[in-house]
Amino acid sequence: LGRLFLHGSAHAAEKRLESVLVTREKGRYGRMKREAFFDRDASHYYCEDGKAVGAYCREQFPEDVAQTLAVADGVCRQYFLFNSKWDLEQTDEPVQFDGAIDWTYMPADDPEFVWQFNRHRFFMTLGQAYQMTGDEKYAEAFVKQCKSWICQINLRDPDCANACRTLETGIRMNLWIKAFCLFRDSPALTDGFCSLFEESILEQEKFIMEVWNSTKIISNWGVLENHGLFTAALLMPEHPFSEEMRKEALRRLDLQLQRQVYPD
Repeated sequence: LGRLFLHGSAHAAEKRLESVLVTREKGRYGRMKREAFFDRDASHYYCEDGKAVGAYCREQFPEDVAQTLAVADGVCRQYFLFNSKWDLEQTDEPVQFDGAIDWTYMPADDPEFVWQFNRHRFFMTLGQAYQMTGDEKYAEAFVKQCKSWICQINLRDPDCANACRTLETGIRMNLWIKAFCLFRDSPALTDGFCSLFEESILEQEKFIMEVWNSTKIISNWGVLENHGLFTAALLMPEHPFSEEMRKEALRRLDLQLQRQVYPD
């Protein structure tokens, strides 16, 4: 699908994407609908009162809020520049997609960009902007771009390897889930999208479950991978796989804690 977007007919690419989305949204893959994700009280969803936090930030940290909204507005235009203090690999040159986003795009043959790009820290920024403004454009951008990634990236395809290393997968799951929760009041989170989201989270969880080995015990990669796994399991506590994944994530994190953190 990604190659079709890049090298084939734009019309054919759009029809293929529509086919994938319709098939999945009819329930062939995903099962959880919106109400199943958000059937607990607000204290379970990352930020209990996002609007109150957003209002406080606007009052107390106007410069940071302005930066957050500027980044979020850029993401809505598919304009990406990683120059925030929390971006692990910062960039000086922006990347703008006028059509479909290519999630494997590598400017100047620099894989660091692809890795940073596919962590999706900017989804959190969209969620923060939504809580501070209530503007649905941020929720709509999140849903559109998340769908695009799900339908373009195959975790098992070597051509997508730079977009879905295990490190990025762990970080991405954590950020996706936090952003998803920040948009929980938005009508953009349709039942169809929630089913797509569930299926992708499950695929990424299974991907992390398969990569465990002894080197992960002493690696910060392992911590970030399994933190994402643990967060994903908490999002869907009644899912048949969640309890197994939660326990395994905790087992791995406990081993890592014992080896990577000194007693003092």
